[in-house]
Amino acid sequence: MLSVKQTSITKVILLISLVSAMSVYCESEQQRAYYEIKELYDKSEYIECIDKCQNLIRLQEETIFNKKNYRLLAWMYELQADCLAQKGNINQAVEAIQVLLLKLEQFLPGEHVARIKLKIGHIYKSAGLYSKALANFKKVEQEYESIFPDRFAKYAHENYNDILNREAAVISGKVFHEENMSLSGAIVKVFNGFQESEAKTSQDGSYSIPLFSSTPHTKFSLCVYKQGYMPEIVNKTFNGVSKIMIEEIQLKKLPNNDASVIAGVVFGTISGGKRKPHCGIANFGKKYEIKIERLPKKETISTLSDDDGIYAVVLTPGHYLISDGKREKIIKLNRGEAQIVYITGAACIMVD
Repeated sequence: MLSVKQTSITKVILLISLVSAMSVYCESEQQRAYYEIKELYDKSEYIECIDKCQNLIRLQEETIFNKKNYRLLAWMYELQADCLAQKGNINQAVEAIQVLLLKLEQFLPGEHVARIKLKIGHIYKSAGLYSKALANFKKVEQEYESIFPDRFAKYAHENYNDILNREAAVISGKVFHEENMSLSGAIVKVFNGFQESEAKTSQDGSYSIPLFSSTPHTKFSLCVYKQGYMPEIVNKTFNGVSKIMIEEIQLKKLPNNDASVIAGVVFGTISGGKRKPHCGIANFGKKYEIKIERLPKKETISTLSDDDGIYAVVLTPGHYLISDGKREKIIKLNRGEAQIVYITGAACIMVD
């Protein structure tokens, strides 16, 4: 007969074996689910893919963790980010990667973490948000130049240079406020109808920002804004020169501390061209009607863009639905905040 001690040891061994078997079963089931979700992604069924990713992430986080669990969970976060990026939800895609790094960075191999950090740059790059992509690739290069100099640091450097090679021109200028003093920390955005670049003004109010992939004689829009100030928008024509100086821009304070603003530009693009691809803004929407509806009270404000396609409306903080009659977008305005909304309301031009 077995002693009480031997019986206890046997029970513990059986329990460990059972837990191990359950863990293996759960892993195989979840891996099978992952590949089924991957098939949805390959078929471009992104909404269903996102839902299933979220469900499997919740299930996986409740499972007993080991190295396989961590990697599978990382794959699910990455796949969710890929789906969100394909749907155009770039900020949510980047947030999914950031959550992944926050939860799992300490458990994953260094090579896996480096590749995930590079993924943020690729998401921005694919979306045409080149200034954010440049910042990411430079950060990854600096972080891994002593650890993986011939792999991830080199790859980040190559991507950084690839974006710079797309640069059509560098736009420079200075921003001041009403007292004619330099305004630091103002956000400067350049938009050519397809890509957007972003930078902040330095201590002396200066900025230098790239204009990407634009065809000579097309137009671009430059917007400057800062918390508590009225945005200023300037539309210019790209004449093919490598350096463009913008006249000094002065920002004025919003009328009161509770004021917020929605501003932007109405534009039409030029694209196409078999021998020589075209990219840029062809024209701006003069006297184009934009409707802004406060939610949930249903109060509607109508405004018209000016001769340069520019519009701006001062509002109180809250949620708003902005519409041009064809498309709608819900915007949350915080106190003193400016939101920039570009509207493709002017005629777009296709070039053979």
